[in-house]
Amino acid sequence: MPDARRSNKVKPLKDYEEMLWHPEEVTVKQEEKETVSIMLHRSKIVKIRGEVTGKQYIFNGGGSIVEVDKKDVEGMMRNNRVRQSCCGSFSSPYFSIV
Repeated sequence: MPDARRSNKVKPLKDYEEMLWHPEEVTVKQEEKETVSIMLHRSKIVKIRGEVTGKQYIFNGGGSIVEVDKKDVEGMMRNNRVRQSCCGSFSSPYFSIV
């Protein structure tokens, strides 16, 4: 008669050996990245502070890529508005997600 206290036992060795023979059946939980790569499109050095985390991010010129905390990305992209200049052309955005 099975004892209720023994239901939480470690899997028998036979089950472990079965996992070794069929690794495709074993699923590994992949960790989500906590950062997003952002690229600067302007030819200047930009220092910006994240609205949520308060971290300071420094972009060292056009084309530079910085890992930004996911919590701060939305605020950075909100300040990324493309504006029409006085001459009718449109300015390029400051940042893009890589």
